[in-house]
Amino acid sequence: MKGFRRRGWVARTEKFRVDDYPFMIRRLTEDEGAGFIIEFPDLPGCISDGETPEAAITSGRDAVLCYLRSCLEFGDPIPEPGSRVPLAVPTGIHERLSAVAEKRHVRPQELGSEFIAQALDRQEPAA
Repeated sequence: MKGFRRRGWVARTEKFRVDDYPFMIRRLTEDEGAGFIIEFPDLPGCISDGETPEAAITSGRDAVLCYLRSCLEFGDPIPEPGSRVPLAVPTGIHERLSAVAEKRHVRPQELGSEFIAQALDRQEPAA
């Protein structure tokens, strides 16, 4: 099968750059089911989990592969690895952000980006 050119690199269904995508892993609480969750900031909605961090990484690779294959199948653009910057947020703030995001039916990352953009817009330009 021929590759498709997406944002300057060739993606083939049999050879994706799965390991180039940065990820974040966090421990799940008992209420969340325990284990570990892995998220890929460059690939919205691409998450997986596992009983250990290593298991989460292994299942995460499969999730990335499925995500990229889906992009090709439906003609969606394939995000470049590293195109989004993960931001470390203290647990308390993350919990508050998640609660507000849930009420607004958006992802916490989207709401956080919106809040940061609004705060930056309120800043006066440096002289």
